[in-house]
Amino acid sequence: MLALLQRDPRHPGLNLHPYRSYRNPFDPQQTVWESYVQNRTASAYRVFWCYRPNKGQVKHLTIMLHS
Repeated sequence: MLALLQRDPRHPGLNLHPYRSYRNPFDPQQTVWESYVQNRTASAYRVFWCYRPNKGQVKHLTIMLHS
């Protein structure tokens, strides 16, 4: 999943969507994203990330269990 995120952050398999409870540490006006590590699994993991100021780079913020 992290390799897919690195290659193509907008890949449909990541089930990407904005996450409003975190602030982007580089630019609070920009979005933090949530991507699924697992889907249709009890206590599935989610990755929260944002784009870095350098074009084309992403910053992993945290990996959490989805409750």
